[in-house]
Amino acid sequence: MLSTPAVSPALLSTGHGLWEHAGGRHFINTIVLFRFNPDGTYAGTFTLARNIELGENSDEFTSTDTAEASDLNGNVIETRCATTVGRRLE
Repeated sequence: MLSTPAVSPALLSTGHGLWEHAGGRHFINTIVLFRFNPDGTYAGTFTLARNIELGENSDEFTSTDTAEASDLNGNVIETRCATTVGRRLE
């Protein structure tokens, strides 16, 4: 999900974050990862905020996502948005 040709997995740490039940079938998930330069020095953070809505049978979901890359001073340098759709595998 986070490993795209635009973001090498070697330049991001494992994410940490939280899940929050926002009522009904709605959840909010926020994940923060540390970004690194190709030489291994710290470059800032990458924050992924997800608004997740479970389907009626809980076997599928739709998520509206916002990702922000920030520099060492916390200034947002890039923002991306996406919609994710998922279904439970059987």
